[in-house]
Parts: sequence; structure tokens; C-alpha cells
Amino acid sequence: EYTYPSGAVIASQCRHQPETMSRVSEFFQGTKGTVSTEGDNAIITDWVGNTVFEHRGKDDPNPYEVEHVKLFESIRNGGVIADAENGAKSTMSAIIGRMATYSGKVIKWDEAMQSNLVLAPDDLTWDSPAPVQPKEDGTYEIPMPGKTVVM
Repeated sequence: EYTYPSGAVIASQCRHQPETMSRVSEFFQGTKGTVSTEGDNAIITDWVGNTVFEHRGKDDPNPYEVEHVKLFESIRNGGVIADAENGAKSTMSAIIGRMATYSGKVIKWDEAMQSNLVLAPDDLTWDSPAPVQPKEDGTYEIPMPGKTVVM
């Protein structure tokens, strides 16, 4: 769950565990209704439950392809796409979500920015072994909320 300075709250869920349903979705609550996204679909409903808008995006163009087409068009036309700050803030939001999920604790933006968490080794090369190695049975350590320390 993400709570923003405006008071907006966004719930984001994902699960990637063996033998369970794999899912990534977001749920937004607003003053007039809700927005639910999952995969290529988005539904806006009012508080009574009426569908205000529904988008089924299975036929939408690949967003990564569209993004690159716009970037290359901008470069060819001498334009500038300067979205680094939004990209950095979006990435940090995801990192904070991971920190909160792994630890089971509320993580505030300023606390995360001041943390000493390192997500990649300093001396990583193409020949380096993976920073996280599997256990003897081939599985990996699983973060345990309430036990895993992230800060």
C-alpha cells in the first residue's frame, strides 16, 4: 500500500510463489469510486458498483515499442524527452514497495533515501557470479516479513 502526501492511497499486490496463482494488480480508491488494473485491463467503478469505464487492452500496441518509437522520433526531430526524474522516482517507489514487502514494515520515502541498502555489488562484471546463489535444493532464500531486515 502506498500513501502519498495528498492522502491518495494505492494498493499494489503481487505474488510469485510456487504452486500459487501468479498475479500483479493495482487498486485505487478515490472520492467518487475505484480503479482496478490487472494485466491489460482497467475498470473504473463508482461507489454504487456501476462501471463508469472499462478498458480491455489485449489488442493495444506494445507500450515498450510505443515508448521507443516516440524516443527515436524525438531524436530524429531534434527534440528532447526528459523524463529522468519521473523514472527515478518511479523506480524508488518500486524499491520502497519491495523493502516494505520484504520487511513487513512501513517504509517512508525519506527513511529509504537515507538507508544504506545496496542492491548490487560494487565490483559487478560480466564474469561475476550471481550475487544471490540458490540453496542446495535449487530454491532461493525467501524474504520473511517481520524477520527480513532491509534498513
